Amino acid sequence: MVGTETDAAAIAPLADERRRTVLRRLREYGMPMTLADLADEVVGSENDEPRPGRSCDEVARVAARLHHVDLPKLAEAGFLSYDLRTNVVRLSERGETFDREPISAVTP
Repeated sequence: MVGTETDAAAIAPLADERRRTVLRRLREYGMPMTLADLADEVVGSENDEPRPGRSCDEVARVAARLHHVDLPKLAEAGFLSYDLRTNVVRLSERGETFDREPISAVTP
């Protein structure tokens, strides 16, 4: 049943815009991505910048946050898998349909 504490915890990672951007980028790309490529795509999406104009420092900061915060939360909720050894991110079946999740269950 939607709306229970368990359901809310399972979709809580979707309350963050960057995490939704990660899932959208993976879905648009259509195949697994490296952490570095994903971070670059996220920076481009968030700043609406073409690739040559993106700051290496900003991409590195985003990659660190993805690695330590966002990807583990999305993986724990079953939206993707993240191989720490190879730094490859793969969208799961649940991640393919993330935008059909009832986000209202986690927003006030």
